[in-house]
Amino acid sequence: MSDYAPQLTSMEGKFLPPGFDYLEFIIREAWLRKMKVFASTMVFVEGDYVRKMGNVFEDAVFKDFYQSVVCDVNGMRVPVTSTGKNGFVNPALPEVQDRAINIMKEIVARYDVDGIITDYCRYADINADFSDYSKNDFVGFLEQKYNDMNARNMTFPKDIVPYWKNVSGQIVPAATGVYYKRWLEYRANVMHDFIQRARAGVKVSGRKSNLGRMLVHGMPPIIR
Repeated sequence: MSDYAPQLTSMEGKFLPPGFDYLEFIIREAWLRKMKVFASTMVFVEGDYVRKMGNVFEDAVFKDFYQSVVCDVNGMRVPVTSTGKNGFVNPALPEVQDRAINIMKEIVARYDVDGIITDYCRYADINADFSDYSKNDFVGFLEQKYNDMNARNMTFPKDIVPYWKNVSGQIVPAATGVYYKRWLEYRANVMHDFIQRARAGVKVSGRKSNLGRMLVHGMPPIIR
């Protein structure tokens, strides 16, 4: 070990040669064992709250513009990291989606993986995202899909969730407003459209990759 020490780098106590390519090594070893490799990407989290690491903590744009805005138990709109959560970003933002898709495209262009797993491909929680961008995007969704020209006059976010409560540390609706169900539909539509965009990007950039979706339990399905 001492002969190679000057050439080694440390990551959380593990020593590896500089420039060591984890994914390339895994793919090579997996092929020798006739195994498939799916590369997992952290999609809508850009910061580790415990270690205060990541773009949400280190980059002003991510912190001030891309970081998810959530409602606290009092109905106040606050940055997600102020609640002790990891640095989730707003999935509806085009810049956030583009970054996530470009990372996937780079992976499948450089590595012959069998697929991509989209970890944390979701909103931070039911109390996200209540940013000004999401408000305007939601209004546009209502106007386009439901011809609701009164949507821009809503009281945001109280017409979606007027009151919140804390249940075992999770902030959930204590009551729901007139736009709550369509808000859920809007959020689902954001995630659906992102997955469609990501799948198309991966298909174009990769050689044989499919796009998977990370589930809380069980193996991820493959969207073909």
